[in-house]
This record gives sequence, C-alpha cells and structure tokens, in this order.
Amino acid sequence: MLDLGCAPGAWLQVAAEIVGPRGVVVGVDLQPVLHSFPDHVHHLVADIYEADPLALRGPSGRLFDVVLSDMAPNTIGHGDDLLSARLCARVLEVLPDLLAPGGNFTMKVLEGGEQPRLLRDTRALFATVKAYKPPASRDVSREIYIVGHGFAPTPAQVRSAPLDS
Repeated sequence: MLDLGCAPGAWLQVAAEIVGPRGVVVGVDLQPVLHSFPDHVHHLVADIYEADPLALRGPSGRLFDVVLSDMAPNTIGHGDDLLSARLCARVLEVLPDLLAPGGNFTMKVLEGGEQPRLLRDTRALFATVKAYKPPASRDVSREIYIVGHGFAPTPAQVRSAPLDS
C-alpha cells in the first residue's frame, strides 16, 4: 500500500496492521514521520510535484495494490479547493506509475468547482468510482473522498521501467 500525504502516520499504522509483515507499506510526505514502524513500513520525504513517480514505489520498486492520498494543501481560505484539486490531479497523473492494474484508490479532495472534472478523470482510469463523505466527517468540512476500484490504465499511460535502469 502507498500512502501519499502520510504524516503524521496514522494511516501507516492502520496499513501496517492490514498488510502484516508479508506486505509492504510506503508513506510519502513533505514532512518526516517521527513514529517508529515495523520493518515492512517505509517512509520517504518527497514532494509529489518533484519526485520521479518510480522512486515513490519505495525499496521494492513494485506497483501497489492500493494507493491512498490524504494530501491536503496548506489552507489559506479562498481558493483552497483549487489547491486541493491540483494535488489530486497530480496524483492521477502519476497513478499509472504507482498502482497495479485492478488496484484500488482513495483520495481526499475539498469540494469545489474542479470536483466534477476530478471525478471524470478518475472514472477514465477505474471500473467503478464514487464520491464519498464519511459519517465521521464534520458537517462544515468540505472534505470528500473519491474512491476508485479496478484500476485499468491504457497501455500508453503506463511507464514500467525498473527503478535501477
């Protein structure tokens, strides 16, 4: 599992339990994660806009079965939804380099004018897609999650070069 925007590490803890010691979990964030994790959990300090997506695969270099993006921009008020949509668009752009065919995906986005485009772009990559607002989310929160099942990128979208080539 890949966790984009993993700091402070709560989803890494959950993922580590779910995959167990035979699985691999990689977390990526601009900030370091200070919590210690078992050996099958790895953390990279990286910027999604600057990092080579293949490097985000972590030590194994393999595609993930699940990608979770809980990234959020530094909120400033006006235009936060556009900054959030920009992060999500970048995630969709690099997803073919990270998620295995048939894999599943969830990303957080702030509701706004770009949400319909993000849903359309996500639907182009997955068998099924839905927008979801968890019951635990506060009523005033603009956060929603876009969930995709059955990743099916076109061959032109996939770059499968190994990390050490």
